[in-house]
Amino acid sequence: MTYAYCMEQIGVLAFADDVEFPTDPCYSQGLSLATPTNKEKLEIEFISGIKPSIRSEANFSNAFTEAFRLLANASGPRNNQGGTIFASSISRSV
Repeated sequence: MTYAYCMEQIGVLAFADDVEFPTDPCYSQGLSLATPTNKEKLEIEFISGIKPSIRSEANFSNAFTEAFRLLANASGPRNNQGGTIFASSISRSV
């Protein structure tokens, strides 16, 4: 008997004019396992530093291109799994 399994994965990016990723290659090249440790590290080292952009326009085209690149580079089974992308105009600049 074959069992299907699913492992949740996570990836984040910030964008306004440019797209930015966490500096750790484990989180910038593709999706990582959504373990409590990885979620906490992303929150502390990247997400908590994201600030609203002062610009009124954002480059959604680049943001979606990079988000889909993260999804394409994801490892693991791909049998009918869905994915969610959240996009918002934000910046890592202070």
